Amino acid sequence: MKLQNFSKPASYLTGRLALALMAAWLIVVLRWTFTSDTSTEDTLLNHALLEENANVHKQNKPGAKEEVPEAKRKSEEKGKESETNKKSEDNGKEFEAKRKSEEKGKESEANRKSEEKGKESEVKRKSEEKGKESEAKRKSEEKGKESEANMKSEEKGKESEAKRKSKEKENTPETKKNSEAKKKASDSKKKPEDKEKTSMREKNFEANEKGSEIERKSEVNEKASEANKKPEATEKAPETKGKSETKEKATETKKKPEEKKKASKTEKNSQEKKKALKKKKKFEAKKKESKAKRKQQPLQFPTELEILQIAADDFNLTCSHLVPLQRSPEFTKKSKNPCYWDQNSKKLRCLPYFYVAGFPKSGTTDFYNIFRHHSEYEMSMKEYHWFNHLQFKQEYGSLEVYLSILEAAGDIINRDFMRHGFSRKITGDFTPDYLCDSMRWRCMEENQGLDSPNYTNAHSIHSLTPDAKFVVFMREPADRLFSRFQHMNYVSPGIFRKYWGDPTPETFHKAAMRAIQLYSACMKSFSARQCIYNETLFGQAMMNDIGFYSVCLEDYLKLFPRKNFLFLPFEEYSRNRTTTFQRVIRFLDMSPVSSKLQQRLKTKTIDNAGHFKKRPMLDKTRTALRQFFSPFVQELKKIVGEELIQSWGY
Repeated sequence: MKLQNFSKPASYLTGRLALALMAAWLIVVLRWTFTSDTSTEDTLLNHALLEENANVHKQNKPGAKEEVPEAKRKSEEKGKESETNKKSEDNGKEFEAKRKSEEKGKESEANRKSEEKGKESEVKRKSEEKGKESEAKRKSEEKGKESEANMKSEEKGKESEAKRKSKEKENTPETKKNSEAKKKASDSKKKPEDKEKTSMREKNFEANEKGSEIERKSEVNEKASEANKKPEATEKAPETKGKSETKEKATETKKKPEEKKKASKTEKNSQEKKKALKKKKKFEAKKKESKAKRKQQPLQFPTELEILQIAADDFNLTCSHLVPLQRSPEFTKKSKNPCYWDQNSKKLRCLPYFYVAGFPKSGTTDFYNIFRHHSEYEMSMKEYHWFNHLQFKQEYGSLEVYLSILEAAGDIINRDFMRHGFSRKITGDFTPDYLCDSMRWRCMEENQGLDSPNYTNAHSIHSLTPDAKFVVFMREPADRLFSRFQHMNYVSPGIFRKYWGDPTPETFHKAAMRAIQLYSACMKSFSARQCIYNETLFGQAMMNDIGFYSVCLEDYLKLFPRKNFLFLPFEEYSRNRTTTFQRVIRFLDMSPVSSKLQQRLKTKTIDNAGHFKKRPMLDKTRTALRQFFSPFVQELKKIVGEELIQSWGY
């Protein structure tokens, strides 16, 4: 029981001690907090040192973990904040500098624009001053012209007055007596026939004198009547009024002719303007009518007869409009022939795969009449003359017109492609004049201002079909020219017979000699190409397709590779058409000739051989032509090979 009573006071004492210690600790803590407010920097440093020592102590211990001090972290954060503040200040300064530079740029731009406006206003002012000066000059010139006209009118009045006075003197009795005496003396010397003539002259002279006297008397009477009509009040008026009236009348008389001239000028100008307006209205009405017709009717290509009439007029080289070079479309790879899909018409449009661009009267017509029966060839007519004639005509100049004649072939090629997946059918243009007939080269936009063409038919064909092939038929130049002369007299007799008469060897000799003289004289001063494409010389010579083969071929060989040309002499074709035809088939990569077509080649006679009674060329004409063509044939040998034209004998 004693032990239990002893334990109670001990626990009480320990509780008391614990409370005392807690109070002491609170006092110490409060004092430390008050002292920390006065010296925050020192305490922070002390805390940092204590934490560093603790960290060092921990690091020295084995397995101690590294910890980042709080003070160091805060200092780093403050450094970063200061750096960001510095960067923001720098950015603000840079932005301010940029803003100022932009403002300066805007000010300089505004100053520049104001200077440009000032310059423009200065130019306008100068132009206005020049206009005023020109107007003043024009007015002074008009005044000078008017003064000259007045002076001339005064001189005419003086001359008429002098004539009137001379007539009055002649009417005096003394002058009449002298004139009568002179007439009698002259009459005594003259023959009776002359006397009759003189009597008639005298009668006419007397009648004229009487008429002049009557006119003069009427003028005097009119003046007297005008003087009597004036009121008496004008005589009593003061002298000042009379002078002013006379001055006003003088000014009015001067103004009247000027006003009349101005009125006449204004009337003429108004009439001319009315005429111009009428012409414009008519032209616009015609345009609307033509457009309406085109909308109603589809584009139609001319018939063969119409083409021949247009092509026959080779010497009318006027341009209805300028023609630009066409651009080649993107051709499909699903056909051998160059074709493309037209989105507007929803059709397959095709252009020629090859051109028979040889020389006329060299066998092209006969070749066409056989070739058109091949199963892989699709075409309706032979010669189109689009590149050398029709594209320069207003009504046929559109490419749509040229494509319209190939539309049927495009439909056949499209159907063939739909069946087999690829079409081997081809189209062609058998216009032999394409090679040399570029006489309308001035109608091309690219040749404006040039003395000789930079662009010819070759460029027009290349711009549309850059991969085209050419079958070139050739013939000995003298024989071909003689045949062409006779053929053109048959096709268009009106033009040729107007200048040369009937197509006889004698008239051909005259025409050939004239052409040789003209071209030889030109080639002494200019190149052969300049002379060949000289349309004035072409019109003077009045000879189609003289036969400068090498010059014309060089223009094509500059654009197309040599492998795209097949040269065929007419002499070889006429001897053996079958082998020549097979060469063409291989060149165009077509299927072999059928047995029916081979039989046709063997039995058929040559077409278009001549529509006239054949008479041989004169020997003197042949020798002169061969001598003239010799240098051009030598150049042709370098292009096609000497063996090919060896039969010509040059």
